[in-house]
Amino acid sequence: MHAEGLGVARDARVAFTMFEKAAETGDPTAQYFLANAHGEGLGVKRDYEESAKWYERAAEQGHPAAQYNLALLHDSDLLGPPDAAKAAGWMRAAAEAGMPEAQVALGLMIHNGRGPEGALAVDWFEKAA
Repeated sequence: MHAEGLGVARDARVAFTMFEKAAETGDPTAQYFLANAHGEGLGVKRDYEESAKWYERAAEQGHPAAQYNLALLHDSDLLGPPDAAKAAGWMRAAAEAGMPEAQVALGLMIHNGRGPEGALAVDWFEKAA
């Protein structure tokens, strides 16, 4: 509610504190939102390493959006040199969870020679469609 200003004043710092408390209990949705806050600098200084840490905690619990965003981080240079294997692994997890954006992204990774061995791009494009 504080993040969006729903019924209360919009306050990114208060929202961050609430996400942090909930994330520390192991809640994957709170971990996802905390990762977003770190990555976007909402209520806290922007920190991609912290963002990746919290995305990974949520991703390991099967949170598809966290898996997708973690894949995007590993596919970029925001954490250092891109890690194609980690990016493809997390993108595949999100794609297998049924996330259309991840299915398309995984199809593109495979098409560009950066996806998992033996996978066909067309299969993932068809699933997304």
